[in-house]
Amino acid sequence: MGRPKQWYKTQQGYREIGSWAWNDNKLWSKIEVSLDTEECWTWHGSMSPSGALLGGWKNGVQQMSQARRFVWMSQNNEDAAPYQITMRCGNQACCNPSHFQLKPNNRREQQW
Repeated sequence: MGRPKQWYKTQQGYREIGSWAWNDNKLWSKIEVSLDTEECWTWHGSMSPSGALLGGWKNGVQQMSQARRFVWMSQNNEDAAPYQITMRCGNQACCNPSHFQLKPNNRREQQW
């Protein structure tokens, strides 16, 4: 059973954009931010082969997603669903938005 949408609005530190909700304070607490925009911003949380991971809620169901998607949404206040977000620097632990490369997301929803 998912959480009702109004739950996120009452939780300190939570943001909701599109179908996603996440704890913005937790997200930023795991990133080593540098004032030099050329440097990578290192992620100090969970990792997978495809990169940094953070738990969030999608349509009220708990789900992991790439931290860079949450960073992009946090910075742009827009849903990242239409995009694939890759790293120009090639560092999968990097969360520096100036290193993001956005491509249209051509994946179609799979019907099961």
